Amino acid sequence: MPQTISLLLEVLIANQLSIVIGGQTGVGKTELQKYLLSLIPPNSRVVVIDNVQELTYNSANAKIDLNCWQVNSHIYQASFQELIRNALRSNPDWLVIAESRGKEMLDVLNAVMTGHPVITTIHAQSAETIPNRMVRMILMNGHETIYSEALNDINEHFRYFVFLEKNVSSSGKISRYLSIILEYDSETGHLNPIYQKVGQKDKYGKPSTFLLSLINQSSKAIEIAKGFTI
Repeated sequence: MPQTISLLLEVLIANQLSIVIGGQTGVGKTELQKYLLSLIPPNSRVVVIDNVQELTYNSANAKIDLNCWQVNSHIYQASFQELIRNALRSNPDWLVIAESRGKEMLDVLNAVMTGHPVITTIHAQSAETIPNRMVRMILMNGHETIYSEALNDINEHFRYFVFLEKNVSSSGKISRYLSIILEYDSETGHLNPIYQKVGQKDKYGKPSTFLLSLINQSSKAIEIAKGFTI
């Protein structure tokens, strides 16, 4: 991961901005989620909801108030949806959902819309399809939900969609990498790539006015600006 992007992710976490990590199986979504978890400021109250506790054992998490709740699909009170609802009652600074797979996406969206930043992962074919896939998960609830309104809520409240990929060389060596970061610009209503890996080159797009203001307020503004040439 380029240093510019590492610093940018620090800015997003410092400002409590929700992030969705997408990709297919085995691209490193959980590892990136662990990294983002390590960036959360000390003493923050964090609730992690996981079905296999992959995010629990990380020494970097010792500085935060970490509460890990394990999903049990056989017990209603321990379902993804119920655990998310109960987590909100404890008013966490961050809610980390190991992987969003289905109708619990409605509760994830409600969490973000009530001021609780979320980090979650999702299985997706491309970065551009992540928001639409999230809407389809919400529609699984069977409520009378207007597709366009749900999509707008997702874009407005998540804003940052990170996509991971992997390459397998002819010798069988696997390399995992951050392929693209999309930012939703509320001024234009568009999803724009602010970073993209093109071959061996790192290509940077123009951040929104909103993100630029956050970068400029950061102590790492100069280092980040070198990558974005802003």
